[in-house]
Amino acid sequence: MAILVSGCATIFTGKYQNVTVTSEPSGAMVSAGNGLSLTTPGSFKLARNQCYTLIAEYPGAEPQQKKLTRVVQGWFWGNILLVSCTGCAVDLASGSAYKLIPDKVNFDFTSTDIAAANPKPSYLEIYPDIIDQIRFVGANDLYVESVK
Repeated sequence: MAILVSGCATIFTGKYQNVTVTSEPSGAMVSAGNGLSLTTPGSFKLARNQCYTLIAEYPGAEPQQKKLTRVVQGWFWGNILLVSCTGCAVDLASGSAYKLIPDKVNFDFTSTDIAAANPKPSYLEIYPDIIDQIRFVGANDLYVESVK
């Protein structure tokens, strides 16, 4: 009886949704347009009944935008199957009838000038002593077996 008078989507998913936000490289400042902001990686708890435009800013790069749209989610259709007009009304009024897509957003700043200005060092640049070890092994025709 409780399911018939309340919304399926409200019961099972609630009116808020967590949206995970990441970036390459991490540390981008992302705002959701509703006063919320975070530094990547992180997540927003957003109302399901709105569309959002996420704006990411990273020092030295052009800002990027990603849109979150709302679509009717499957749990809402449970009200139709149960012939519950009250459930439909509850889900629509609370915003629980919707889900935001995508629920995972990634901003990629690696293809910008930042990557060219801050290249990642190679393994040999990080561990220059390994070059001498490689030369020694090669010059002496030694076979080195890894120990597990």
